[in-house]
Amino acid sequence: MHVKTKKLTFLGLLLALAVIFQLAGAYIESSTLFFLAASSFCLGIAIYETSLRSGACFFIGAAALSFFLSPNKFYCFTYCGFCIYIYFIEVLRKKTHLIEHMFLLWLIKFLFYNTAFVAPALLFFREFLFSGAVTWNIWVYLGVIAAAQVLLVIFDLVYRRCVPGYWVQLKNRLRLDI
Repeated sequence: MHVKTKKLTFLGLLLALAVIFQLAGAYIESSTLFFLAASSFCLGIAIYETSLRSGACFFIGAAALSFFLSPNKFYCFTYCGFCIYIYFIEVLRKKTHLIEHMFLLWLIKFLFYNTAFVAPALLFFREFLFSGAVTWNIWVYLGVIAAAQVLLVIFDLVYRRCVPGYWVQLKNRLRLDI
């Protein structure tokens, strides 16, 4: 089998798995974030196994399928946010040598996350994210920002544990030659 055909087939199966995770998150409301995060981890696997260009194509395909198939379009935006962050992490991993400089790496991650997601959410979508019953003062803003930072750390740690760690073990056990 030709090498590009193997990678294309693998990406197609991974895309199907990502869409299944997205749909499972849409129908199992109590685990929506778990399934959306697992679906976005498929993008990390696609980039890890192929390239950044193939990962970008995978992301475009997964976002389009998510938009067309998901019953709740808000989950599509959440999924795209997860994927944009993962793509950013993978660009940092493949194009820079910041792995040795953990403080600088985390500083860049926090700056990207806060400018791309937290600040726009608090400036433009706060009434959409929270009901109108919330009185917005400085303590509520600080609480939301602190909670967002904790979620970033958890998401990043789980991603770094799953994709480079567990994925390599699973690939070796299944004897996948991609």
